[in-house]
Amino acid sequence: MKKTLFGLVFLISSITVASFANELYVDQIGNGLDLTITQTGNGNAIGSNTQSVELTGNNMTFAITQSGDNNIISAIISGNTYTGTWVFNGNDNTVDLTCGATNGANCENVTIDITTNGDSNTFNVYIGEEADSQGLAATFIVDGDNNVVNTTVNGSNATLTVSIDSTGKASGNTLTMTVTGDGLAGNTGHSVNLDHTGGAGTITIDQSGATENNKIDMTSSGDNANVSITQAN
Repeated sequence: MKKTLFGLVFLISSITVASFANELYVDQIGNGLDLTITQTGNGNAIGSNTQSVELTGNNMTFAITQSGDNNIISAIISGNTYTGTWVFNGNDNTVDLTCGATNGANCENVTIDITTNGDSNTFNVYIGEEADSQGLAATFIVDGDNNVVNTTVNGSNATLTVSIDSTGKASGNTLTMTVTGDGLAGNTGHSVNLDHTGGAGTITIDQSGATENNKIDMTSSGDNANVSITQAN
């Protein structure tokens, strides 16, 4: 028995030493969650490409700080009133966030702030993926080169503030934003405020809704920017 126990402990110890990254998986159901996660180093994961962190409930706060390269976040949030503050420092990181619907809760009153400082990061953010959402306030601050931000919002009264800076970089960043609210009664329009600095960036904004109150306020400073804006109702 002692030999068997020793062998088991040795095996676990060996696995721990050989693993160079942290992995975290959470499956939460309930209201009032206040979750703060900090990871430092390379190759960390909160969820994965095949298994997302799933948070279900109302009045949730979910804060993440990752410092390092090649980190992954994959999260699905279902419920009303979500506040998220996500900070990333490093390169080649990937973020997939979906805020959808469950039991009649349509991801209402969402406030999310995402800040990154680094190169070649990819952010895919989907709000109202399964049903119309309301009251979104999202802020993206991106400082670096070759970063890709893809945002799809289905809902009403969405306010998105984006600051992208690739000053001194060779390639620039890519921003793709699709903000819709077609057929949603009482839609008062969407607002996109964009501050773009640096050269060679690619910006695509597709904004539509049930009213004519959609607005884009953009400031761009730099050479060789590729910008495409479509507004419809």
